[in-house]
Amino acid sequence: MKQLAVSLVLAAAALAAGSRAAHAQAPGQMPAYAAPDPGPPVRFETVTTTERYGYQIALADGAALAAGLITQNGSVMIGGYLLGGPIIHLAHDQVGRGFLSLGLRVGLPYLGAIAGAAVGESNCQGSEDELFCGLGEILIGGLLGAATASVIDWTLLAHKTTTTTRQALFEVGSVRANPNLGVTRGGVSLGLSGSF
Repeated sequence: MKQLAVSLVLAAAALAAGSRAAHAQAPGQMPAYAAPDPGPPVRFETVTTTERYGYQIALADGAALAAGLITQNGSVMIGGYLLGGPIIHLAHDQVGRGFLSLGLRVGLPYLGAIAGAAVGESNCQGSEDELFCGLGEILIGGLLGAATASVIDWTLLAHKTTTTTRQALFEVGSVRANPNLGVTRGGVSLGLSGSF
């Protein structure tokens, strides 16, 4: 019984000493069993890329012109001109730009033809051939409007901007490397870019 009492006293003394040692830490000091430091914070960066596809619309316009000349069918040429650009915008998931392209391709030739008619009317005052007078000016105005719509479509509308956020692969001091993976309808690209 005496041994049991001595064992209990020793166990209580050990517990008391351990709890006093734990309470004796300075404020803000980490206990010995704390998790290790996770290292520097993970860095993310925003990357904006712009894909330009105006050349595709220019090729479609050229194909529409060539098809119209080869088949000697104006409907083929006009249909290809009116729908080629908008369809390519839709293929690039740019619905708003597709409708804007269609509006330009219909509206600018019409406005050009109206301007040509106004010029032709002023040139036809007192002309004997009133039926066909001004027709050349109307055609030139319409063609200039169509060419202007095409150039605006190729250069200003035919692009797609995407913004992505990605994590740096590794960063040591001022050296940073990032993996690049691009998946498009035409294939897959893989790369590694960095800065230092």
